Amino acid sequence: MDKLVEQLSSEFLPAGDVNHAAAGSRRSSDFRRHSASAGYASSGHTGRARIVLACAQCGGRNYRKTKARREGSRPLALSKFCSTCNAHTLHREAV
Repeated sequence: MDKLVEQLSSEFLPAGDVNHAAAGSRRSSDFRRHSASAGYASSGHTGRARIVLACAQCGGRNYRKTKARREGSRPLALSKFCSTCNAHTLHREAV
């Protein structure tokens, strides 16, 4: 495949115009880093931590959220709908 690209580029483009390692191209080494940082919680370098909320009554893990990474922050507890209990119950941050 590379030989074919080089051959076609040498026929149709002046020498030196093809740069396969350009930033953002699929062949560059930093392509995965740039594409992974598109999601707000997909990479570990964001300021947010992924958490799971579990029902306080049945223990079902129903919700996934993100929260800011802060020293000494208290665990999150919200009133959410639990489909297992079929009621609004307290959901706490699961460990």
